Amino acid sequence: MESFLELEKNLACSKDEIKMYNEALIKYKNSLIEIKLLFNKEKLLNKDKLNFIIKKIKNILKIPVYLNMAYCYLKKKEWSETISYCNKVLEIDKNNIKAIYRRCKANIGNGIHKVKTLK
Repeated sequence: MESFLELEKNLACSKDEIKMYNEALIKYKNSLIEIKLLFNKEKLLNKDKLNFIIKKIKNILKIPVYLNMAYCYLKKKEWSETISYCNKVLEIDKNNIKAIYRRCKANIGNGIHKVKTLK
């Protein structure tokens, strides 16, 4: 059985971890805003193919940010937020293993042990 001091130490670590994840989430959210602003400010040729390429690049840049945000929410046991960011990744890349895995872990944490489909 843990002593009172060990319990206090573990509780302090948990609070520090949550603070760290909250700070990371702020940075990731700011990154998404910067990505959006970067591409909204561009005055590029208005050709369909170029717009398609720009959209693809934006999505590619968003994937690691969404995955990291999902990871932070997973560690904080905020299941619905984890699932939401995993779904955003899967809208871009339906076969992203990290997103599928993290969403499954969040579903398990949320008490959902049986999922009909991966989507």
